[in-house]
Amino acid sequence: MDLATITLSALMLGAVAADTETTLTARARGYQEVNPVMRSFADSRAGLYTVKGGVNLGVGVLSYRLRRSPRKHERILGWALPVLSIGVQSWAAQHNSRLGVR
Repeated sequence: MDLATITLSALMLGAVAADTETTLTARARGYQEVNPVMRSFADSRAGLYTVKGGVNLGVGVLSYRLRRSPRKHERILGWALPVLSIGVQSWAAQHNSRLGVR
């Protein structure tokens, strides 16, 4: 495993934790989960971490493989997928945090 994979994995894990914990805080304050896929897991810390962790594990493995491809477009995608995952979950955590302070 290389430094890029370790760094991207750590950032994805941090984004998962931030999104999960802020989701649970917002839910405790009466807000509803708007993502229909995650709605059934929204009341369970273990469920949220399992689903989000599993998805991010898949993104990490796919990213690792794509970044070693001889095709340039696949190498670019190998960087873009984890960055997109980190960005979306970070945005969700920020959004959830704003709900929690109202």
